[in-house]
Amino acid sequence: MQKGMNKFQTILLIIFAVGIFIGVALFAGVRPGGNEAKVMQGTIKIWGTLDDTTFNNALGPAIEQVGEMKIEYKKYKPEEFYVELVDALASGTGPDVILITGDDVVRQQSRIVPLAYTNFPKSLYNDMYVNSAQIFFTNSGVAAFPLFIDPLVMYYNKDTLSSNFLLDPPNTWDSLVNMVPDFTVATDSGGIEKSTVALGSFANVPHATDIISTLMMQLGNPIVVTTDKGVFESTFKDQTTESAMTPALSALQFYLGFTDKTQKTYSWNTSLPNARDAFLAGDLAFYLGYASEFPDIRRSNPNLNFGVTIIPQLNNAPAKVTYGRLYGLAITRTTQNIPGAFSAVQAIASKDSIFELANAFHLPPVRRDLLNVDIDDPNFRVFYQSAIIARMWPKPDVMSTDAIIESLINDASSGRDSLNRLIDVADDSFADLYKKYGPKEVVPTDTEMNQ
Repeated sequence: MQKGMNKFQTILLIIFAVGIFIGVALFAGVRPGGNEAKVMQGTIKIWGTLDDTTFNNALGPAIEQVGEMKIEYKKYKPEEFYVELVDALASGTGPDVILITGDDVVRQQSRIVPLAYTNFPKSLYNDMYVNSAQIFFTNSGVAAFPLFIDPLVMYYNKDTLSSNFLLDPPNTWDSLVNMVPDFTVATDSGGIEKSTVALGSFANVPHATDIISTLMMQLGNPIVVTTDKGVFESTFKDQTTESAMTPALSALQFYLGFTDKTQKTYSWNTSLPNARDAFLAGDLAFYLGYASEFPDIRRSNPNLNFGVTIIPQLNNAPAKVTYGRLYGLAITRTTQNIPGAFSAVQAIASKDSIFELANAFHLPPVRRDLLNVDIDDPNFRVFYQSAIIARMWPKPDVMSTDAIIESLINDASSGRDSLNRLIDVADDSFADLYKKYGPKEVVPTDTEMNQ
């Protein structure tokens, strides 16, 4: 039965692949019977922020599918990528394809060509990819072809655990909180020599925005929703549970408690070094970081005895959640070879190619059929499991989002205003950004609503 279903799905995917190619070819003015061979020639340029050597070396399966056409990937520093991209697109020298994350979808919508749902139905898309891949859904179609996910996980110091006669890291936030008094070494003056976990501040906590996002999503708040008119609406301050507090208030009070000297959770402060550096030095028991950091952590301190586990969850939560960065390939509107660009993207997003790329970057793939396998390596098993439960939200702009969360944390820590009032201000800021960068109102057709 399973074999038959796999065969059926394969045939169905082939049919849709042909339909996709014909659709984009017609969109670009190439009609059946013409000189389609030109589509498979020339060079397709891809820009992104991941390592170029790793990416290009893993393109073997994709290159075999595109004939004489060449695929070239070029890396840019994250802080330079958008400036370079905007300038290049404006001058007509930009890339044909860009490697984006789910965080980038809102800001990049005006620069990319989505694949219409008539060519790639939502039902087929959802059958192929994990749930979090829906972040690439837009009013006009699929914004990007998903490749792999970089989930937020928890790194832990095995020696610190064993020194406290523990074998396993905490799997709930309550368990983590209970470890703070035993794991944290504080001075009489309130300084910290050894910390349990780095939470509560922004500047020296990498991924603070995504950690708070994880907490809020675990509490049931998606942070943003899409209305019936196709626009984004911030739910940052919304009440979504039966609790007396909103998820934002609960998440932020919990987060800020780790830098509050009056609470038993005090374990971190702004005078300490970057959390990852503290973990590498052996002064931090638990570090919340991305799966992609694993190789560098291992290289940076070969003597560090550490492990990886799924990020802590709420007690009796209905569903497990962590944050993740979903990477995908999107076609730019300025490309002079839309059919060729789609051919390259389809080749790179094929099963064999995704498998090679995901392995090259030590990240879990986004395809369901590649995730549903047995993994021997315990660390990669955590990455695969975390990829399945990963969630994300379409940030209106990554840098602006971080600035809003940074102000929220810093203002709350300084007592500038009540936390409820600061949450309202943050929600208003997100609403303004969505009006600036988000999609405009649309009225979906009956066909689109039923897909």
